[in-house]
Amino acid sequence: MAKQCFFSDETTIDRSQPQSFQTNIQNSLISQLHVHNYERWFGAQSNNVGPGSQNSLTPYQVTSSATANTFGSVVNIFTGVETPTRPGMNWFDMRRIQIIAAQNNNKTYRLRLANNLFGETTFAQAVANGNFTDIVLKLTTSDFHSFPFEIQTYRLPAGSLIWAAVATADNVSQYIAFLVGLHEYQK
Repeated sequence: MAKQCFFSDETTIDRSQPQSFQTNIQNSLISQLHVHNYERWFGAQSNNVGPGSQNSLTPYQVTSSATANTFGSVVNIFTGVETPTRPGMNWFDMRRIQIIAAQNNNKTYRLRLANNLFGETTFAQAVANGNFTDIVLKLTTSDFHSFPFEIQTYRLPAGSLIWAAVATADNVSQYIAFLVGLHEYQK
């Protein structure tokens, strides 16, 4: 007897097949939905912070601490009002970031994106609970922003909060500015 797949309202899986077969089909569907999906890009509304806006090309800007390997000020880039962007979309994942500007080329930046998957109310709580992804960027040329960077994150419920912070290996504050792209899902 076929039932609708958890990951797609348009695809059915024969539940009489072995669990390993069902899992492989589900994983394939997840990959297909991730690749064949609408992508939405967000920038800051004002002052380089959230709430994010699909109509903005103003990048979010995060600045490192003046102490090496220490994250600087945290920026709340998604305040919970950004998603869903389409009716019925209950989940999303950050897909890519587009670097728009950086204070210095030939520097390595660690950009950290944290979320409130378990109800956290601060960046520090999210990091302590492991709800973050790090993107290490070595920006070496003036055209580093030509292509977006792929990122890995969990699928989050619509309305989730997302914070960003950056660190460098230098004892000088430096900033990077970026836009974020996401995919949305029903389930």
